[in-house]
Amino acid sequence: MNYLHLLTGLRGLAALIVLISHAADKGHIPKIFGWGFGQIGVMLFFVLSGFLMSHLYIQKEVNYLNVRRYALARVVRVVPLFILALFTSFIISNYFYPGFAYNFQDKAEFLRALFFIHAPYVFWTIPTEIQFYFVFVIFWWLYKKKVSPFLLAGFIVLTMVPSAIFYTLYQKLPEVFSAYSYAFFIGVITALLYRNLKDNPSIKHLADWAGLPFAVLLFLNLPNLKLELGIASENVYLRTWADPTNWVIVYGLFISALYGSKGLAFLGWRPFVFLGEISYGLYLLHYPFLEHVNIPQIGGIANLLLAMSLAIFLAYLSFRFFEKPMSQWIKNTRLFEKGQIKKKDPSNKRSLNIFLQEFNR
Repeated sequence: MNYLHLLTGLRGLAALIVLISHAADKGHIPKIFGWGFGQIGVMLFFVLSGFLMSHLYIQKEVNYLNVRRYALARVVRVVPLFILALFTSFIISNYFYPGFAYNFQDKAEFLRALFFIHAPYVFWTIPTEIQFYFVFVIFWWLYKKKVSPFLLAGFIVLTMVPSAIFYTLYQKLPEVFSAYSYAFFIGVITALLYRNLKDNPSIKHLADWAGLPFAVLLFLNLPNLKLELGIASENVYLRTWADPTNWVIVYGLFISALYGSKGLAFLGWRPFVFLGEISYGLYLLHYPFLEHVNIPQIGGIANLLLAMSLAIFLAYLSFRFFEKPMSQWIKNTRLFEKGQIKKKDPSNKRSLNIFLQEFNR
């Protein structure tokens, strides 16, 4: 069961990467860890999300009950804390502290975030994720209709077209699903292939050998370091999402964790698993602490440790006393058809039970 903890630990590592990157952006640690390194963590989040959606649902029938369960499970996992964080930030920035890190004095910007169109700050990934959930249902339906792989590939390419058109017109990419769809679908396709390759001894042996080198490369292949060396673009998207080197490392690390690499055993340690469990709250809530915790008398590193400790503590409180109770309350309502939703699905006996239950909690 160790590899289940590795995936949770990998999610914790992704959250930690984002936190490190923002700490560098705020001057707490050397700047080479900022300005793009956090995007590497988001890449891991998106690949994990695509993999889990496919692994959980792609083999189920696309009917009203399954789609409703899917939609409600996603709402339970993502929406409550996002909405709470949005409204809290709106109230603080408009009525108490205009200089708050998550400033939502722009009402139109707040409404775009509220309706999952586009959001600023770290919130930008949540509308992108929600948009993926809608698109995945179409992919799921096409897959169950047994359309050709070429048509499925065409659909994936089609999801990227809006951003390509936008870039052609305005020379910049919007932070919406279309600009990042391939990241999610890397995970989706991996889940489809994994069903037939999960017991492949060659891949398992390769993962055991490659896991630790990929983890080391992750912290050596820093986007900002490559920028300072003159071997990367000044455009953040081009030196992160569009850099094939980043994707080789990110995907190699993900596959190694998926196959339970012995070299990544440290991801199964309790601190990483704990960070993985609270990763959603830590991702959404950490930035104001890095921005506002500044006690001159205790020094820079002490300020960073205090900010990180407070962020982790708040994320734990959120997970323990808000996310889990809210999830349980919603799942106990009639919307989830209590009594049916808890039935065992024989088609899922070999699924990644512990990690997937944690992901859906």
